[in-house]
Amino acid sequence: MSRVNHKMSAMEMVHAISRGIPGTIAVLAGIKADYEKIDPENGMDIFGYLLTMDMFQIYDGSLWNIHSKLCDMQIVKTIAILRSLQLGIFSSEDINFHLQEEIKTLDFEKLIIEIRSIIGDNFAPEFEM
Repeated sequence: MSRVNHKMSAMEMVHAISRGIPGTIAVLAGIKADYEKIDPENGMDIFGYLLTMDMFQIYDGSLWNIHSKLCDMQIVKTIAILRSLQLGIFSSEDINFHLQEEIKTLDFEKLIIEIRSIIGDNFAPEFEM
């Protein structure tokens, strides 16, 4: 069941998704601070990412787990995961699979190339390949 609705402010959505968990709030703050330079084609401000998290039920500590375990604490990679969900490149099952792996096999270079092939080369322009 959805935790956010169209009547909520961004802060209300952040609270609904994070439930006040500091690590999750920190990741959301990092996304808010960096998304314009990483994902300039995103036309929905932070709302696009919040709605994606809600749609895929990335709640409470889940975002922190993705950011810390899968994305090496790099906001660019976390945004890439969220964008890949929006674009249908990734599913919740894909994320869960990669989170459970002992050895990381997620190829972010390949993922970013795939995202760029759909939305253009402006995505993650500073990501080192």
